[in-house]
Amino acid sequence: MFKKLKAEIAQNGGFKHWFVNSFWFHSKWKLLVTVGVIALILFIIVESVGSVKYDARVVVGTYRAMTEENMKPLQLFLEEALGDINGDGETHVYLELLNFMDDSFASQMQERFFLCSTEAEYVIYLLNDEYSAAYTASSMEYFQPLENYGITPDPDNPLRRSLADNEVLQELTLADDIYLCISDFGAFTQDDLDIQRTQDCLRMARALVGMDPDGETE
Repeated sequence: MFKKLKAEIAQNGGFKHWFVNSFWFHSKWKLLVTVGVIALILFIIVESVGSVKYDARVVVGTYRAMTEENMKPLQLFLEEALGDINGDGETHVYLELLNFMDDSFASQMQERFFLCSTEAEYVIYLLNDEYSAAYTASSMEYFQPLENYGITPDPDNPLRRSLADNEVLQELTLADDIYLCISDFGAFTQDDLDIQRTQDCLRMARALVGMDPDGETE
């Protein structure tokens, strides 16, 4: 086979001339399709291996400086409470960190909050006093009464609960100004997937307020 190919190349004036005038002319579309298919397969493999499949997404909005690194204790706490929801053998909770401390980025952070509020994947919201009060105002419809989920709310606001007693948040110096709110798309859509997502995420909400993730009071 290689001798025949070598002879054909020699007869066509060398490799460059053979490639351009013989091989490329007759086989370019086969080559392009083959290369495209291989590239697509490699892309799918890399994406499936390298991308993280999150079991849940949580919004955290405060005036404090937050980074993925210094918020790792909270992420680990939530992952332990949640467990493996998507069945891939791992548990990953994504924290959407909204730093409202910098006035120059405040509007950008609010836009990110509004974007999250349109996504059913975001069920648990941990917001500081100002923003949790603002987004649970009577004219807003972002969050649901916590009593609907077996969680006792603050006396003055049925849509939020102070997390001042949470030890992990205390270690992060966030506990004195952070509140739990719950967004529940399933309450409106009645979609089975949305309803199940909320039920799964309630494990994190219960753990945050000192309850057993399965619903039993500690």
